[in-house]
Amino acid sequence: MLPGSCYYHPFVYIYTVSGKATTINYFVNAQFFYCMYDFDHILLALDFTELDNYLLKYTFEFARLASSDKIVLMHVVNRAVKLDEDVPDPEKQGATVTQREIILRKMQQLVAQNTGEGQQAEVVMRVKNGDPLTDILNVARKQDADVVVVGRKTVAEGSGELARKLV
Repeated sequence: MLPGSCYYHPFVYIYTVSGKATTINYFVNAQFFYCMYDFDHILLALDFTELDNYLLKYTFEFARLASSDKIVLMHVVNRAVKLDEDVPDPEKQGATVTQREIILRKMQQLVAQNTGEGQQAEVVMRVKNGDPLTDILNVARKQDADVVVVGRKTVAEGSGELARKLV
């Protein structure tokens, strides 16, 4: 697998950003996945669809088997959304919170629901507003991601456009 290569599972695209030689044998849902690179840093793009639970479980297991150091979870919202503007807190009557905090809570809940046993990689959460493709690739570079994982939408909610653009 060369940098810039893309391999996919029925619901997941794995796009290599860089690579360092090693061998990982990976088995998921009766499918054998073989790659020849270290994945120290993984970037996972989330969009809060039903596919996110599957992506998180897949990525956490992949990170565990690959002995990854860091997983960056990322969500990109429309440019019109003001992430740092106060809005009513949906969890506490009369309190306010920023849109960014609401999104980070959702991400934390997803992580809590899907973290597997033996998960040792540091989990970092990023929320941006802008263009998903551009922002994900920029964060991948800044975070030194070895691999970017995005959902492959064939049956799930959403267009799947980001995965097609990455490939």
